[in-house]
Amino acid sequence: MSSALWYFIAVTVALTSALLAQLSYPPSSSWPLWILGFVLFFPILTAVVRRGWSWLSQQDLFSPLIAYPLTYIAWFAIGSIDFVRFQSSISLGAFDPIPAKVPFYAGIGLLGYLCGAGPSLKMSKARKPELADIRFSWEPAGTRILLLVLLLIAAGIYSIVLLQTGIVALRSDAGEFVYELDKFHLIMQPFFVAEYTAFLLLSAAVFIDPSRGGTKKRTSTIVVLSLLLLSTVGLGSRSAFVPTVLASIVLYHYFRGPIGLRKAVAFVLILFMVLSVFGYLRSLTVSTDSTLAVAGVPPAAIPFVYCYLYFRYTVATFRDVTDVIPAQVPFQHGSITFMPFQSLLPGHHYMSDMFFKHLLGSEFTGAGQPATVLGPFYADFGAVGIFAGMLAWGMIMTALYKWMRRDRTVYSTMIYAQATQAGLFGMFGGMFVVLGTLLVPLFWVVLNFLLKYDLGPAERRASTAIP
Repeated sequence: MSSALWYFIAVTVALTSALLAQLSYPPSSSWPLWILGFVLFFPILTAVVRRGWSWLSQQDLFSPLIAYPLTYIAWFAIGSIDFVRFQSSISLGAFDPIPAKVPFYAGIGLLGYLCGAGPSLKMSKARKPELADIRFSWEPAGTRILLLVLLLIAAGIYSIVLLQTGIVALRSDAGEFVYELDKFHLIMQPFFVAEYTAFLLLSAAVFIDPSRGGTKKRTSTIVVLSLLLLSTVGLGSRSAFVPTVLASIVLYHYFRGPIGLRKAVAFVLILFMVLSVFGYLRSLTVSTDSTLAVAGVPPAAIPFVYCYLYFRYTVATFRDVTDVIPAQVPFQHGSITFMPFQSLLPGHHYMSDMFFKHLLGSEFTGAGQPATVLGPFYADFGAVGIFAGMLAWGMIMTALYKWMRRDRTVYSTMIYAQATQAGLFGMFGGMFVVLGTLLVPLFWVVLNFLLKYDLGPAERRASTAIP
């Protein structure tokens, strides 16, 4: 249907609807004008959405200017809209009005990020991966030994923790016990680094050349990948397995994709449902008397409302932080943004979510109170910190993206995948809320220094996967 015909039909329907509404409602009613305005605007909105969808479909979904800004906008939009409402006694004030300053600060952050990521626009057009251009730049024998060592480390540490805790996700008190894993912080960090690195290396081998090594080797690799993923799921925390899933999807996109916009939307919806059910089932281990059920939410909708609250609570926490800082508490001048580095020092150190929890006087048990990706930036330097922090993140992502597209190695793609998942998952409370987010790429830099070997032009074409 042509745009002119579509617009003519829309105008005709609008005028007819307005006439019928005028006959049905008193002359003072504003419904006819609302109907007329909506239907007149509808074809314009449809055309804009169609053009926008067409443009997005031609872009690299995981380039700095696509996935992250869209997720950022969606996060603050969903978190600001009152899809449901609960009394403050139930929601701890989360559904108090979201003032205009919150979208204002979100706009400052988005502007800063777009300024930093703008140079990547020229390279963001999607293209089919050329496997002949992808090379594995680490020494083959050393990589085999590395994989074996990583798997042994992951299995050993997991077994030690498993003997003391059992499978956390299957415990009757999983909702509360998951926070007890902090006691194993020192040995769990090597586990996450080893598991994460091994998972991405093996995934890269499968994505780049699925037929390499025959059916037996491919099946054994998939079994190992499944066991690694199940081990993180068994820890009972979304933060344990979601980064691995996100990073492997980015690798698939650049090695086997590109993943189209429709598939991406479908995946987001599936992931949302999985996380909703996962979080809801874990919450039932704390109390079978669901607060949402008491509030009148239909049982079938409880898992999805539960997941929606993660958006709402973080945005509401950011709102509360802007009320307290600097009115009652001064700006922190960098101490919140760089909190993860304190983990290198002896003793126990809180992360930003615990700082905000104590700042706001929250007394609930369990984890901290994240304030979206903007919380640490604002707590340190206010609006200037938000703009500067998001500008720096956009510049970092652009530099990594250009390097990955130019280098075309598994190593550079893994680095970019790690940064991408850190940004997307960090929408919840910050890109570097834990030290592990920084330790993983630093560990890979060391491995690249030790294992990297130069390939000639002829060898590069043959080296497309882990030997």
